[in-house]
Amino acid sequence: MTIQFDRTLVIDISGGYTQRTLTDLQVTFTVTKTLLSYPNKALVNLYNLAPKSKALLIEEDAKIDIYAGYNANNRLIFSGDVRNVVNTKQGVDSITTVYAGDGSRAWEKATINKTFSKRTPLSVIITALIETFGTDIGVGTLLGPAILPLTDRLTATTLSGSTRDVMDRLAETYKFNWTIMDGKLEIIPYLSPNPSQPAVSISNKTGLRGSPTITEQGVEVKTAMNAKINPNGLFVIDSVASNVSLGDLYFRIAPILKPTGTYKVYEVVHTGDFRGNEWDTFIKGVPLERLI
Repeated sequence: MTIQFDRTLVIDISGGYTQRTLTDLQVTFTVTKTLLSYPNKALVNLYNLAPKSKALLIEEDAKIDIYAGYNANNRLIFSGDVRNVVNTKQGVDSITTVYAGDGSRAWEKATINKTFSKRTPLSVIITALIETFGTDIGVGTLLGPAILPLTDRLTATTLSGSTRDVMDRLAETYKFNWTIMDGKLEIIPYLSPNPSQPAVSISNKTGLRGSPTITEQGVEVKTAMNAKINPNGLFVIDSVASNVSLGDLYFRIAPILKPTGTYKVYEVVHTGDFRGNEWDTFIKGVPLERLI
């Protein structure tokens, strides 16, 4: 594989009242984003970082934002809290490794203790839960409370404990996924895609790497770095060739044996080596027809 020189990378780090923008460093990273309620995560290796930038990363409220892509398609792929920083040496290079979680400080600390009257709409309860995260977590797409008939299901009740545990219980009861995505809370029903995310086409013309792999859950595919792809979004595969990772094909009818179609994203992994070869997005998806 040849290096594509039109790639772009910008990293913003902040702490206290200071922010620094990094644009001319060797950087490698892995960003993992899923539908699950625990924080999305980033592992970032920064080479030969200036002392002032290193000091900023160990501030108590340090944050890191990563923008990556190609030319005009440079977009945010991760925004989160810096949780740990490790400095090492590799030959003449000093390497600062950053471990970060999307909204992880608020996710870890937020609690609620509040009583809601009978027939309180779920949207009101969700709003109260979001407020416990404080100003660190914004509001993204809240589709579940808007479309599900929930107002008559709730009796008077007191919600007490960690916000994340309460949200998990509500999500199980009312069949939605909740996640913090780039600093904003999203709620999407199990059987729905996020309508605010246009479907992304994946083909040889748009950066498909190799062939898609058909799995028990749906499909796995690698493409050129694409920050438009996020969990709960849709992607459309246009590829005839595929690999198959299914068992017992002698004794059953496979759910799908061709990759072409529309899928809902349930996991995305962005991997990058700014001055190396790797600059990819790996996607796992479930066929849209299984959601209907």
